[in-house]
Amino acid sequence: IQHGERAPSGLKYPAISVSVTAGSLPLSDVSLGPQCVAGSGSYPAIYQFAVRPIGVWFLERRNPGTKQGISILQSGQSPQVSAPVTVELACITQSISSGIATNALIAFIQGQQVLNTTDRWNNMPTGGWQAGLMIGTYGTTESVTFTHFVCRRLPTS
Repeated sequence: IQHGERAPSGLKYPAISVSVTAGSLPLSDVSLGPQCVAGSGSYPAIYQFAVRPIGVWFLERRNPGTKQGISILQSGQSPQVSAPVTVELACITQSISSGIATNALIAFIQGQQVLNTTDRWNNMPTGGWQAGLMIGTYGTTESVTFTHFVCRRLPTS
């Protein structure tokens, strides 16, 4: 089960970097990470970078208006992580043409870049990105304590 929460500020930018730090977390049965949220409502468009302490990560996308519509765009291996762990995702809308947005996505675990890719998204909501964070649980009930949540507006050309 995945749970997400948007930053309360409501500020939206065409390019952001979202960083979350977990001060405590179990070694299994959870994922955590930052989100870039576009649109409004209960089920907005989302990119999220989900990291599991056992050493795997996923770049995921959820189409707007769908509760179950999460797609894994990429996944990979990383060293196992323990608290404190910092995970970062940068989302940069490079262009929008004929309703298709081209987004650059760059992700880091503990300051090490693990992903640099682009994604084309048809009919993505416009108006900019808002910061969010996510936690996922797998089977048992676990908890994660976040100690830092930072959103940076990135410069655009």
